[in-house]
Amino acid sequence: MDKEKYYSEELKRLLKNECDCMKMVDSENVIKLIDVNNTTKNYYLLLELCNGCDLNVLRKERGKFLPEIEARVIIQ
Repeated sequence: MDKEKYYSEELKRLLKNECDCMKMVDSENVIKLIDVNNTTKNYYLLLELCNGCDLNVLRKERGKFLPEIEARVIIQ
């Protein structure tokens, strides 16, 4: 993520808070945030690998929206 987009101290604080919360989540249904690294220009989030496709790919394959019954299964 481009550090220039997180120019204010408030945005940096919110990003850190979000990352801290994500690191605490331990669920087989949520991709785990493993670590956060940064360089002078970027933040890098190291995430658990998720094999298969993401919701955006499914949405594009199915049209604009997922059918409600399929969305319910994914959300559960």
